[in-house]
Amino acid sequence: KKTVNGKLLEPWEKASFDVPDESVGTITQMLAARKGQLLDLIADGSGRSRLTYRVPSRGLIGVRGEMLTATRGMGEQVSEFDGWDEDAGFIMARQHGCLVADRHGKTTTHALFALQPRGVMFVGVGEEIYEGMIVGEHSRDNDLNVHACREKQLNNIRTTAADEKQILTPPRQITLEYALEFIDDDEWVEITPRNIRLRKRILEGNKRSIVRGDRRED
Repeated sequence: KKTVNGKLLEPWEKASFDVPDESVGTITQMLAARKGQLLDLIADGSGRSRLTYRVPSRGLIGVRGEMLTATRGMGEQVSEFDGWDEDAGFIMARQHGCLVADRHGKTTTHALFALQPRGVMFVGVGEEIYEGMIVGEHSRDNDLNVHACREKQLNNIRTTAADEKQILTPPRQITLEYALEFIDDDEWVEITPRNIRLRKRILEGNKRSIVRGDRRED
């Protein structure tokens, strides 16, 4: 951002989205939340539409990933710099909390299967995690400390439910662009040669709860 003649300016871009017709509503809501201004909407008559927006550059961070998720990989996005204009003001951060690991260990199928109804996972089976690491996005607006390493307790009683195969949804792939767009003020992005991880600034759950009211999973 920069100040010119007493006005705070920021870079804006012109972005076009080529998406299936059924995804137009989702894309419209997504860009509206990022202070996007709809310039044009054209339906080609074959089941696809092209939306053209003028959006603050910071509002486009992470949009490509969300667009691909919303369109199941059937959308396309192109953008170009459109000049400097007045600051668009506050752009709302994410509306969901995090699933935060409460201990060090390796993730298990049993634990991740139990956590799936709570949100979208960022880790798969057998991954090393540590206390304070963000292992998923919560379906609600608060953070939740979770035990992602829990082993299945073995016993001699067999039931139909126990014998059912536990099928896991593939974890969300974390890119640097997505990570930077996702994190809140109390979170960091950790980059290694092999992985991009998300974590809380304060790793210890008991210390973190003093600053922010986390709720622990039973």
